[in-house]
Amino acid sequence: MTANHRPRRITVVQLARFGDVIQTSPLLHSLRRSREPCEITLVVDARSAPAAHLLAGVDRVLEIDLEAAARVARTPGLQAMQALRRWVDSWRPEEPADLLLLLNLGTLPASIGALLPAGEVHGPRMGVPLPGPHRLLQAALRDRLYDPLHLSEIWAAYAPPAWPLREPELKRGVLGTRIALLGLEESPKVRIDNRFALNVGAGAAGRRLGEEKLADLAVALLRGGAGEVVLLGGRVDRETGEAVCGAIPAGLRPRVRNLVGKTLLEELPALLARCAVLISSDTGTLQLAAATSAIPLGLFFGGANPHETGPYSSRAIALVDRETLQAAEEDATEQAASRFDMEQVARVALAAAKGNRDWRTGDETASVHLLVARPGPVGLEYRSAAAGGCDPLAQGRRWRPLLRRLLWGVRPPGGAAPWEMDGRQGENAGGDESRVLNRLLTGGKALAGEFGREERWLAGILNSFPEEVEEVREWFLAAAGEPTSREVLA
Repeated sequence: MTANHRPRRITVVQLARFGDVIQTSPLLHSLRRSREPCEITLVVDARSAPAAHLLAGVDRVLEIDLEAAARVARTPGLQAMQALRRWVDSWRPEEPADLLLLLNLGTLPASIGALLPAGEVHGPRMGVPLPGPHRLLQAALRDRLYDPLHLSEIWAAYAPPAWPLREPELKRGVLGTRIALLGLEESPKVRIDNRFALNVGAGAAGRRLGEEKLADLAVALLRGGAGEVVLLGGRVDRETGEAVCGAIPAGLRPRVRNLVGKTLLEELPALLARCAVLISSDTGTLQLAAATSAIPLGLFFGGANPHETGPYSSRAIALVDRETLQAAEEDATEQAASRFDMEQVARVALAAAKGNRDWRTGDETASVHLLVARPGPVGLEYRSAAAGGCDPLAQGRRWRPLLRRLLWGVRPPGGAAPWEMDGRQGENAGGDESRVLNRLLTGGKALAGEFGREERWLAGILNSFPEEVEEVREWFLAAAGEPTSREVLA
C-alpha cells in the first residue's frame, strides 16, 4: 500500500467507443491481480458510460462530455477560454491518482491525460514518445494481413504480467436484469440454444449490412430451424428494423421479435445471455456478447480485421470478406457486403448454437473466410476453422512470441514458458527471431534481400523498440550460452 495505508489510486483513460471500453476488462483484471490493493477509476466518454458501469473491477466511472469539447472549440474569442475552464472543471478530480494509464492516441486524449492529476503516467502524451504498447499498436496495424496481438493484450501490457488474460467480465447481477427479460417473456417455450440475436446497426456506417441482406439472414435462420430471431439496434436503426420485419414472409414473422431501439445498453447483456448466438457487423455488440454466454459471430468487411477490433473471446467466430483485409479504406463496402452468402452465415450460426466447431472446408465460400478464435500459446488467435482451409492472418503468427516478449519483458509471467510454439514454424521461431534481431542491430534496418514483406513488417515494429530489442537479444545470447554484450565489455 501507499505510505498512509490507503489503496493505490489507478486511473485508466479509455475515451473510445463502448466496445473498446468492454475490451479494457482484461487490463482491469491484470491490475487487480497486483498484490497491492487498488481503487480503479475508469475515465470514459459520457456516451460510453453505460458500458463502463457494467464492467467488473471498476470502483468509479468518471464521465467526460466529449461532445461539449467540440462545442467549446467552436466558441469565439475570450468566451472560449471561459467555456474551456468550465468544461475542465466539470470533470477534473481534485485528488491525484498514483498511476494514470492513457489508452488512446490523439491530441484530445493527450490533453485530457495531461489535465488529470497523477504521480506516475503511462501512455501517449503530447511531446513524449509513445510507450511500448502504443508503439506496437501503431506499427502492427499498418498492414491488416498480419496477426500480431489483440488490442486487449496490448492494453493489458500496462499492468503486471499475467497469463492467460481473462475474457471480459461484467459485474454480478448484470446478466439477471429484469427489464431485459420483458421483451422475451412472451415466448417462454423458446430454448436459449434456439434463440438468435441479429444486430441490424453498426457504429461505423461503412460496416452496416443492407436491409435486404438482414432480412435474408433472418429468413435463413428461421427456415433452418431457429425458434426465434431477436432484432437489436439503436434508436437510429428503428427504420431498418421495421424494414427488415416487413421483408420477412408473414408466416415466419411471429418468430421474429423486433427490439430495435427498445433496449438500453445496460439491458443488452441480460438479453444476449438468453440467446445462443449474436450475429453482428458491429464490433461493439460482439465485444459485449463476449462477456456473456452468447457466441459472438462477426461479419467483417469494409476494412475490418477481427484481430484488430473483434471480441477477445475464445468462443468467437468471424466470417471475413477475403478482399477486405487488403482494402486500404472502407470504400466498396456495399460490394463487400454483397459477397456474403446469408445461407452460409445461417448455417454457421445454427451449427455453433449446437456446439459444433468441427468445420469443413465446404463451410467456407469463395469470397468469405471462416475463422474461429482459439487460445494459443501466446494469446488469442483467429485461425481458419476448417482443416486445410486458407488462414489469411497466419503470416505474422510466428513472430507473436517475440512481440509478446517486447510487451511483457523477456521473462514469461510467473517464470513459466508459455511462448513456446507448436509445429515446424515453432521449431524455427527462435532462430528466425535471433536472425532478425541480429540484422536489426548490425545495421540491416531495411531487411531487404532474402527477407520478404513479412520481415519488413516486423522490422517496422522492432525499429520502434530499440531498448526492448536489445534486451531480447541479450536474452537470446544468454539462453544460447554465448557472451552477452555486457560480458564482452567487462
